[in-house]
Formats: sequence, structure tokens, C-alpha cells
Amino acid sequence: MRAWDDLFIGLDRSGAASSAPTATAIVDPDESGTHKRWFGRFRDSLARSRRAMTAQLSAAAFDPADAETWERIEEGLIAADVGVTSTVAIVGRLEAEAGSGSLVTATDLAGSLRTVAADLMQTERSPRIDLTATPTVIMMVGVNGTGKTT
Repeated sequence: MRAWDDLFIGLDRSGAASSAPTATAIVDPDESGTHKRWFGRFRDSLARSRRAMTAQLSAAAFDPADAETWERIEEGLIAADVGVTSTVAIVGRLEAEAGSGSLVTATDLAGSLRTVAADLMQTERSPRIDLTATPTVIMMVGVNGTGKTT
């Protein structure tokens, strides 16, 4: 598995943009008064989305024949900022797998969900964000209240 900072071109392991000295100054005091780098906050907000999804999936036992199970999965994906189009695609593929009998347990669901989501994120372009150009702008898109600003 790759580290989160492998997704950025021009970022050293400390989280600072190596070719842009001003990027190291992008810090804000958090609630405790200590400083946290922007990428650390970014990683933390992504973790919040992951926890929202995990909470929905682990709320009850997985039953592929139960319509409420699929509704709970859809709600979890939406709460995790996956988006409606991607949610429909993911749940459609998972339901097809369940219909073929390859998805029986919650463990099967978690593994298949990970695979299906990763497949949907594949692109012809490089998945890395180039931080060597200045200024660099990263646009965050998502549902209100899920930690984009943080």
C-alpha cells in the first residue's frame, strides 16, 4: 500500500513542498494551539470520511438478501463523500456479486468494496498531484460537514 504523500509530486517526506519554500509556512493552529501541516489535516479529514463509511457498514450484520443492507451501504458511501454516481456504480457491482453468490459475509463485502472502489478510481492520467508549480491549487469537493475545510 502506498503512503498518502506518494500521491504528490514535489513533496518531501516531511510534508513540505520541496520546490516551493513558502509551502512549508502553510500551517494553522489547531484547537490545542499546536501547529499541524496542511497535508496532515487533509489526511485527518479523509480519515473522518473513512470512519463514516466504516460505521455504516459495521452497524449490522451483512445480509445480501436484505434491501435495508444495500440502503445502509448506499448511505455510508454518500456519507463518506463518494458521490451519487459512484455510489450507484459501486452498489450495482456489489449487488451483482452478491447475486452470483460470491458475496456472502461482511468480510467478503469489505474486500469486494475495496476492490470495486479502487477499480472505479483507475484513470489514464497519473494519480499524482504536481506540487512543483506555484501557486498550486487543490480543489476539495464534497458533502457539507465532512471536513473539507479542516
